[in-house]
Parts: sequence; structure tokens; C-alpha cells
Amino acid sequence: MVRRAGERAVEILHDDRNPAERTVGQRAVGPRSPAVEGHEVRFYHEGAFPAEDVGRLLAEQIRSRPHESAVVSGNRTLTYRELGHAARETAALLHRRGVRVEDRVGVFLDASAELVTGVWGILGAGGAYLPLSPDYPDERLRHMIEDSGVRLVLTR
Repeated sequence: MVRRAGERAVEILHDDRNPAERTVGQRAVGPRSPAVEGHEVRFYHEGAFPAEDVGRLLAEQIRSRPHESAVVSGNRTLTYRELGHAARETAALLHRRGVRVEDRVGVFLDASAELVTGVWGILGAGGAYLPLSPDYPDERLRHMIEDSGVRLVLTR
């Protein structure tokens, strides 16, 4: 599933058409640029961070820089310690709601501190997140939720 998502992302990046002319599910055709090819090779051959490694990176920041700003959103700032605490609370909530390893969880939030803590909480619960922008049309959101098998949607 991750490989397909990565392939699709590369296709979207390569698509020379105006984004308004594209429809969901359309595939780009034609040769890919060397820059895109290089990114694709790096993505597949070096691999992405496993979730536990990403969590370890955040834990290292919490230990080494607990009082430094981790998230700034509007007039709200979270330190690394606060981010870690909020992410753990979110992960615990998700576990209580039945989210387990590799479950997909939608995130229906505007760009905000809550979005960041929600994503970290989902990763901390072992889940995978699906960004669902409030700006997306209803039909697109419905398709994404149905197609992905999202178990739960995190929102305000």
C-alpha cells in the first residue's frame, strides 16, 4: 500500500497538466524527469523510517530539547514536552477507541497544533494516518474514507 501511494505521489508530481484539469484516479503518462526518478529510487531503495524510528526521533527531541518550541500555530506554541504529552494522550484515546497497529485513522483538521499532535498520536498508537482536509469536497472525502478503510476519524 505504501509503495502504491509513493508511486501515485511521483505520478502526481510528474503530471504536467494544470491541477484543475486532473481527476482523482488519473495517471500521468510520459517519461519522468531525472529529478523525480532520483527521488523515487531513494524512496524505494533507502526506505522510509519505520514508525518506531520516527517515534524514537521525537523522543530524542523531547529528552534533549524539552522546553524548546516544537509546534507554532497561530498564537499557540507547544514545546517538545507538551507535544509528547499531547501525542501520548491522543494515542491512549485511540487505543481506548479500539485502534490497533496498522489501523488507518483519518485526520479531519485544519493546519493546527491539534493536527500535529493528532498525527503523532496516531503514529504512537501504531496506526497510519490519512489526511482529510476540511477544504476537500464532500465527495472526495467520502471516496477517500471508503477507499482507505479508515477505522476512525480524528476531528475537533
